[in-house]
Amino acid sequence: MHWELRSHLLTEIGVAGVVAIILAMTIEYVARKRDERRFREEKEAIKNDVFEHVLGYRLPKGTFAELDNQILRASFIRRDFRCSYTLVPIKVGTTKFMKIEATWTYEIVNRTPERQPYLFRTMVEKAPVEELDPLVKFTCVNVKGCQVPLTLDSADACKEEAKDNIRPNHWVIEKQISIVGATHASVVVSFEAVRVFEGGVSFLLHSLQTEGFSLKVTAPPEVEVSASPFLPESLGEGAEHQLSRNRYHWVLNNPILPYQGVYVTWKSKAAEPRPSAAVGKMNAPGNQDEGKANTRA
Repeated sequence: MHWELRSHLLTEIGVAGVVAIILAMTIEYVARKRDERRFREEKEAIKNDVFEHVLGYRLPKGTFAELDNQILRASFIRRDFRCSYTLVPIKVGTTKFMKIEATWTYEIVNRTPERQPYLFRTMVEKAPVEELDPLVKFTCVNVKGCQVPLTLDSADACKEEAKDNIRPNHWVIEKQISIVGATHASVVVSFEAVRVFEGGVSFLLHSLQTEGFSLKVTAPPEVEVSASPFLPESLGEGAEHQLSRNRYHWVLNNPILPYQGVYVTWKSKAAEPRPSAAVGKMNAPGNQDEGKANTRA
């Protein structure tokens, strides 16, 4: 009887111990989740309070989330964007058009310590008239410094990779690449495009924040070129800006935020004056993404 009682007591104590352990684990889990939720809520409140304290007013709902997503937590930035344009007048019958011969170089920088996937995409808009579409083409698209480089060194190689069913009225080359943490991939894109002669435009916008921008344009003597920034900073004149030789060179020193950029346009010097830069900005489309001429980089 004595041993039976002891065995019964030990069994009850064991069951109670197991129940106590499970209860403690459950309470700990619930408390941890509650604390995590409270921490997230306090973190978001602190973010909003900091901006409100600094600015003196509360930002519209969702503003910080966009800032966080596009800039603060963005894995990639674009660095040292160098764009070179040569404008060449062409004719179809009696109608004049402008052919653009362009080369872009830039770096895609992985800001994180880990390897990250990145969808590289570059595109060029088709010609204003169908008979000039054969003049629109990529001549070189190279991406190096990533896990599997993209090497298209000729117009024929580019033509095989270009697709016209990704974005309406555009030729697009895209490739999923991978960049090691805290390193960069180097990009070279050369292409030829066709625009209208009078008031033709090119938009240089990008979905990534950009650090370092230079635009060079060489135009024929009868053509005048101008550029306007889609951001508060004014364009500065670079070292190769020589209007007497119809060579234009503009630079931006401050970072360009996602979907900011530069609007380039041209006209013959004998044509009527163009609208102001402000009008040009108002009328320009604002949702360009990866790299095109009407143009995404």
